[in-house]
Amino acid sequence: MTDNRPQSETAILGNPDQRDSDRVRSFLKSHGIADSHWYAPADRDDLDRAVRRQKVSRVVCISSSDLFEGVWNDEIVLHEWFERGVELEFVLDKGAAATCSEIYRSWRAFHERTRRRRAVAGAMLSVVAIVAAFVLIRIA
Repeated sequence: MTDNRPQSETAILGNPDQRDSDRVRSFLKSHGIADSHWYAPADRDDLDRAVRRQKVSRVVCISSSDLFEGVWNDEIVLHEWFERGVELEFVLDKGAAATCSEIYRSWRAFHERTRRRRAVAGAMLSVVAIVAAFVLIRIA
């Protein structure tokens, strides 16, 4: 299947049949966005792929939860969006675009800390399991 969409389009993240779709269409019209492609929340990985392939340079989210749910589920690699200069806008959450980068940086730092803790805890648990197995074998 060939993709005839323009190289630098605007993507809309959210469900087009949501009760807020009229507000989204009004937002698009007021910002002069005539050509856009809707991505349902279930298609966040497709949106992330389109951003990485530089087919999307602007993403309008109905709400910040639509975006962050994809980040938390590892469907969206948000730091790559920032590196590519993708413009983020939110229809329902005014001002969210300004704090989005800060929230994501904070979450990544937290995630790195907890990942290290889980790795250490896993290693310790493995050692305990090996020692327990050795003791059980010696007793039997």
